[in-house]
Amino acid sequence: LKDWQKAINELNKAIKIHSDKAYYYVYKAVCLEKNDRIKDAEINSNIAKTINPNIAMYYFNRCKVEYDIGNYEAATEEIDKAIEIEEKFIYYNFKMRIFLKLNNPKEVDIYKTKAKQLQEIENLI
Repeated sequence: LKDWQKAINELNKAIKIHSDKAYYYVYKAVCLEKNDRIKDAEINSNIAKTINPNIAMYYFNRCKVEYDIGNYEAATEEIDKAIEIEEKFIYYNFKMRIFLKLNNPKEVDIYKTKAKQLQEIENLI
């Protein structure tokens, strides 16, 4: 918890200087979530979204929160927004995990295949 708090402190310093940079709020939300400060994480995520709604990581983080509380339909909506902005292995892999929880093997296979393809491409880069 101390390392996450250190990161939060550093991000607070960065935000004081660059309050218009959405990524600082996104990263802070991740750290807050890891520090079990979910409400604070949500506040920072919403600030990031207000500044720039086109950050895939924002939606991925929202997806993970919804997933963790068992709200798989909302998690699916959030991950779809992330994928719409940026196709990445991690997003398709996580969507596969959601469909595993929803016991939907057909969708699992679709997203498993897509995740594998993206992983191969990302490993080449």
